[in-house]
Amino acid sequence: MRARGDFLDLLSLHEGCTERLLDEASRIRPGELRCSTDPKVIRIRRMADSVSGEIHVLAGFIRLSPIGEKALCGYAKPRHDIGHRVCSRLARRFPGTLVLLGNNSNSWLALYDGTRYYHAEGSSLNSVADELRALLNNRGDKSPEELWETYYWSQYCDERRNLRYFHSMAPKLYLKEAGTRVEHGVGRRTLEDF
Repeated sequence: MRARGDFLDLLSLHEGCTERLLDEASRIRPGELRCSTDPKVIRIRRMADSVSGEIHVLAGFIRLSPIGEKALCGYAKPRHDIGHRVCSRLARRFPGTLVLLGNNSNSWLALYDGTRYYHAEGSSLNSVADELRALLNNRGDKSPEELWETYYWSQYCDERRNLRYFHSMAPKLYLKEAGTRVEHGVGRRTLEDF
């Protein structure tokens, strides 16, 4: 049986999960979750298992095709909100390679360099794949990290920056625990620079 945090995390990714359902699930004891015959508990357990199963199936059956020397692309249309999870799992399988998954409306991009993950989401698979092909053709001898930076800054939009909202949603304590480098203000400085 998975840990309580993992269970709630999987449940939150289910297409039918609501805040109320997540709150109910957080009050269920681990032993009760495994053995209960209560229909509500069974439904909650099946929802989390459904998400876990879809991650497993997609990661096993998505066919990736090369876009360039260090990039792979595949079609995925998950029922639940798990595109980033599947993409990360595949990126871990191919370290140093950009992995792009998506469909006609969403796309997910991940890179695992052996120690850290880099993630992004975009519009349709075809449009992001075309942008990625253009970047790969013009990249020269750039490393995957430099390619990632190029892609990241090509998606950056200054109007989306709202640091007060960001810091209210992601307190410094959590950013420090996660070990992430978060940009702060002008000049592309990170929290680690302070």
